[in-house]
Amino acid sequence: MFNWFYLLEIFLSLLFLGAILFNFKNLKINHTINQRILFFDFIKGVAIVFIIMIHLIWFLDSNYVVLHEFFWFAIPLFILVSGILLGKKYESKITIKKFYYSMFERVFLPYALFVMLLIIFYKPNLSFQGFLEYLFLGTANGNFYFIPLIIQLYLLFPLILKYKKFIVSYLGLAVSFVFSFFMFILEYYLQTPNWNSNPYSLAFCGRFFFFFVFGIYFSKFDLKSISFRKFMIPLAIYLLSVLFFSSYVNHFYSMFIYSIFIFFAMLLLKNKFFVIEKSVFYRYFCKIGKHTLIIYLLHSILLFNLFMPIYTNFNLNLAGWLFLILMTFLLLLSSYYFSIIYMYIFKKILNFVKNIFCV
Repeated sequence: MFNWFYLLEIFLSLLFLGAILFNFKNLKINHTINQRILFFDFIKGVAIVFIIMIHLIWFLDSNYVVLHEFFWFAIPLFILVSGILLGKKYESKITIKKFYYSMFERVFLPYALFVMLLIIFYKPNLSFQGFLEYLFLGTANGNFYFIPLIIQLYLLFPLILKYKKFIVSYLGLAVSFVFSFFMFILEYYLQTPNWNSNPYSLAFCGRFFFFFVFGIYFSKFDLKSISFRKFMIPLAIYLLSVLFFSSYVNHFYSMFIYSIFIFFAMLLLKNKFFVIEKSVFYRYFCKIGKHTLIIYLLHSILLFNLFMPIYTNFNLNLAGWLFLILMTFLLLLSSYYFSIIYMYIFKKILNFVKNIFCV
């Protein structure tokens, strides 16, 4: 029997999104180009923490699985912020050749080196087809699919930036939303038999395309022009709809734009109440936000090959929340410092190769 509460919740979620887009016209344009705002690094730092927690939840009993639904915002939020940072950096001018070379050097090469190391240590006899799947579908590790996915978005970025000048924000966001929402539902049913049962659809960027486009369109606005009074109503509508329908539906559809709610809630809190920008906590998360690629690649490897064997061998039996907090802290800390070492070595090797070939 069809649950009509789904339709009502979808309607309220779309009403929330429409109200957010309607308020775009009240935002001021930021004329400072090529500007990296630390607050977005902070958001990326927070997002990677929740991504780590998502991967830890599956080690807990079924009572904690529901948290996966509420922590899922971290993945599209990360993509949204990536769109904002790229939009701010390349709004005035983009040289496609330099942009692709930069992405190749900063994203693809560190990722490819990780894949090669995993093959050497765990799959030395891997076939050529298997190698291609490892590299381009992210099957080398359970969470690696995200890197080919975000590389696709980076490849599309110059094209999006070009046509963004001719397509009004409402139309561009509406089309990308419909496309991504359709892919989101399709992906859910394709992966229903088992996680990663369809690696091709899992590594496809379609379901996250909207968030990337949203970030690019939003990048031109001044953060300080986001009014608490004007944006509080749509945020309240969405939050109340999720809370009200919690007994009737599983929030599958409304969770698609949950990250938009979190993003604007964080911005409003920053503009209205945020007083931690000078704290060690804020600065540390900003630093983490600048190393999210390697932290993302490394944390699951450390989890399965170091921390979980120790946890099992010593028969540690921590309470669910204590396990979640402690393991998140250990994985984040170790991944962060490993990433600093890894990138230092990687840059040394890269500079050495450049000097040899005079690049």
